Amino acid sequence: MPEVVKSALLHVPAGDIFAILEQAERNIEWVPRMAYSERVTPGPTAVGTRFRFGLEFMGMVADSVDEVVDFEPNRLIRSRAVDGVDHTASWQLEPVGDDGAVTLVTYRMDFELPPVLGKLASRLFNLESLFEEQAEGCLENLRLILEEGEPAAPASESSHRTADF
Repeated sequence: MPEVVKSALLHVPAGDIFAILEQAERNIEWVPRMAYSERVTPGPTAVGTRFRFGLEFMGMVADSVDEVVDFEPNRLIRSRAVDGVDHTASWQLEPVGDDGAVTLVTYRMDFELPPVLGKLASRLFNLESLFEEQAEGCLENLRLILEEGEPAAPASESSHRTADF
């Protein structure tokens, strides 16, 4: 199962970062190639919360429904796909220093592709590199929003076909 792990130091308290991460409907503001993102279950985010999102890929949108499987406020949020490409993603926040003004943010994603077709697609489209770039983009966009108060680059506004991967 391929895994992508990226970390960055953000000069922001963990609580400010977590406030964005726990609102899956805001993913479109900072996740590169995010076509849409919406909460499926009502109420505050907790274990069992589901959200639906679509990522642009090769001119199409790959749809997924994820469910939160671990939730520790201001520290960890982990989700697992219940529909779409089999994957697990997590955000871990670790305060650095005594004043809590700096946070080490670690994004981890592992994904499972279908045995034959998945390996071919992974090599052909260099999926690991694509997911690494996506993770780096997420961290940079969070930095821009939280440290500098700048909006992240807008998602593409072109129309898309849906792909089931």
